[in-house]
Amino acid sequence: MKVTKRWKDNWCILAIKGDFDLNNVETVKSILTREIDGQGGNMRLVADLGGLEYIDSSGLGVLINTAVRIKGLSATFILMNIPESIGRILELTKLKGFFRIVRDEDELRLISPAKQGQHRIIDMKTEISVERTAVKTQG
Repeated sequence: MKVTKRWKDNWCILAIKGDFDLNNVETVKSILTREIDGQGGNMRLVADLGGLEYIDSSGLGVLINTAVRIKGLSATFILMNIPESIGRILELTKLKGFFRIVRDEDELRLISPAKQGQHRIIDMKTEISVERTAVKTQG
């Protein structure tokens, strides 16, 4: 699994690639917590799932907890570039309506400034990699 952070149009975009499961959930959780703690109510966070190959219930739990925490701060959390297989999981678990979802960065730019709130810009880039040795099953 790999998580890459970048900034685009005042959005903090965390691209999550690979498998998001029990083996690496604590790493992603700590990255998200660090971002939220660093920006608080000014947070505009996007989880780019375009490179996500697999997610289990623990990964879904981190996304749910992140959305709830950010909503409590009156901040914004969006899921973007959801692969079809992950989209089916969100539909089956009735979570598709829970999250705010955009197709891509073009759609992200269409979110009106009135809904975005005021946000500060921090210029930094972080890249974190986690290697996995577990065997992935198809299902």
